[in-house]
Amino acid sequence: GQSWQTLPGTALAMSLVLRPRKIRPETAWGISVAGALAVAEALETEGAAPSIKWPNDVLLRERKVAGLLVDASWEGERLSYAVLGIGVNVLEGSAPPDASVDYPATSLEHELGRSVDRGTLLLATLESLARWYARLGTVGLRETWWQRMAFRDQRVSVWDGREEVRGRLAGIDAAGGVVLVLEGGERVNVGAGAARLRPIDRAPE
Repeated sequence: GQSWQTLPGTALAMSLVLRPRKIRPETAWGISVAGALAVAEALETEGAAPSIKWPNDVLLRERKVAGLLVDASWEGERLSYAVLGIGVNVLEGSAPPDASVDYPATSLEHELGRSVDRGTLLLATLESLARWYARLGTVGLRETWWQRMAFRDQRVSVWDGREEVRGRLAGIDAAGGVVLVLEGGERVNVGAGAARLRPIDRAPE
C-alpha cells in the first residue's frame, strides 16, 4: 500500500528475476540482503559511506538513498522465482521531500556533491550482487549484513505488525529478524516480516 515516486531519468530502478536453485523458506530473506549489500558496495565505489537499515533500506548519513523489495513465488517449499526490486536515488531531485515520506530521504549526488553516472553504478551493483547471490544462506552473508547495520547497538523502535517493541539493537537471528535487548535486560527476537525500524535517541540530520 506504499508508493515511492521519483522524477524520470533521476534514479536507478530495476527489477531482477532470480531463480535460486537451493534456498529454504527460512533463509529467503537473504535475497534482499544480497541486494542491499550489492547497493552498499556499489555506492562505496563512488566514494559514499552507506549503511543498511533493517530490513531493506540503504542509508547515507542516516537518510534513505535506496530501497529494496522482494516478491517471491513459492511452490510448496520450493522457490519458483523471486523478483528483486531495487531503487536508488542518484541525481539531485530524485529524493522526495521529507513531508511526503515517513523516513527522510536523500540522493547520491546530493551527498557526494558531484555528478554520478547511472550506468556505472548499475554495473557495479550487478557485479557485487553476483558475488553475494552465490552466498545466499551462508553465515558470512548475515555477518556482513550485521557489520553494515545502521543503528547497531543503539536504542531503536521496531514495529512487528502488532505492537511497537523498543530496545537496543543487538544482533540478527538466523531467520533474518533483529535481536533487541529490552530495558530490563531481556532479549527478544522480532521477525523479518516486521516492516519498520526507527532510531529512538536521535533523528536523521
